[in-house]
Amino acid sequence: FAVVPRSSELSTLSEISAVQLQDQPFCFLQDNHGNMEDSYRFCLNQHFIPRSIITTNSSLFKRQLLAEGNLYGFIPSRWHPSYSALDKIRLIPLKGMDQDSEIRLYWKENEPLSPAARQFLTFLSSSFAPNEK
Repeated sequence: FAVVPRSSELSTLSEISAVQLQDQPFCFLQDNHGNMEDSYRFCLNQHFIPRSIITTNSSLFKRQLLAEGNLYGFIPSRWHPSYSALDKIRLIPLKGMDQDSEIRLYWKENEPLSPAARQFLTFLSSSFAPNEK
């Protein structure tokens, strides 16, 4: 969902595209390593960078910032219940948002791996490796 301030002209829409939000100030989550949440990459994939960005590493603080009704953002559908009761914002379904989720796994290659971890990585490599032709 797109989180839109109720005071915005865009809040009357029943569905919205990310590009319609490109000139707005956004709030995004950013982890302690500087990685932005997937919805920021979604904006980049739609070929725009938001006008201004406020970042936080706390999903609770992101909710508080968006609840003030001055910023825009994106939330996953599972967060809808905790945002839907907020007075100063409106949640609008997002056009063109894929229903797929990306999962990333990281591990240190030089670290000793347990037999279970080694077996799991072997499974991943054989199951999800690109087909070579």
